[in-house]
Amino acid sequence: MNIMRAECCRAERGVMMVDQLTCAMLEKSARTLKMLAHRHRLQIVEILEGERGGVPVHRLAEQMDLPHAVVSRHLGLMQREGLIVGSRFGKEVWYKISDNRCLSILGCIRKNG
Repeated sequence: MNIMRAECCRAERGVMMVDQLTCAMLEKSARTLKMLAHRHRLQIVEILEGERGGVPVHRLAEQMDLPHAVVSRHLGLMQREGLIVGSRFGKEVWYKISDNRCLSILGCIRKNG
């Protein structure tokens, strides 16, 4: 257990609490930030942001000018982390954002460059 995690867990036991962030909240946030710390994944979020109904994989691949397999890999990682959700329509899978923290992070990037 690293020092930061130890401090966090002590805080949950009532020793101290800073801004009421629990260890679990901090860990989930760290996983989300790590997942979005890739330009292609941020680009996926940006594309999905404008399409509330979802976007099929082939259209994401076209807009990003990346191979279908590369986009699918990123989507799979993001889906496992719960950031996006996919719905099958016939042979296509359409993806949309399921965790609005993605949009908040993208907004912070836009605001602060």
